[in-house]
Amino acid sequence: MKVEYINPFLTGTQKTLSGLCGYEGKLGKAFMKTGPYKPSDVAVIIGFSGDLKGEVVYSMSEECGIYLASKFMVGFDVNQMCEMAQSSIMELANMISGNAANALFSLELKVNITPPTYIRGSSGLEFVSPDSKFICMPIQIEGERVFEVDLHFA
Repeated sequence: MKVEYINPFLTGTQKTLSGLCGYEGKLGKAFMKTGPYKPSDVAVIIGFSGDLKGEVVYSMSEECGIYLASKFMVGFDVNQMCEMAQSSIMELANMISGNAANALFSLELKVNITPPTYIRGSSGLEFVSPDSKFICMPIQIEGERVFEVDLHFA
């Protein structure tokens, strides 16, 4: 995996989190996950196609998802992953992926993204081959919350 393909996702994540939370997060050490892939409690999957093909999975604990949904839905008291909280997490992932697609376009790569899919745990990951490899980039946001950006290039 070329680092110039990965950086737009990191930059997009930090830019979006900064705008949403006022804190871009602290990038942790990247690592490789090999199949079978298992995300955290809450995850959003966005596929990409065009000059690059694959998936990005934004994975986090339920507590982190509730925290981010609360930040996203200013003025609403979010204390569980209700439909509105799930929708806000999907929109957050969509914004990050859109920023990444724009950054990739500046590298002369045409990338289309799919609508986000929300999943709980490992349900909904039937598309992931057991031998798939994901580059995982944890981003620590306020406190011990970790928002993970997991990339798989086909």
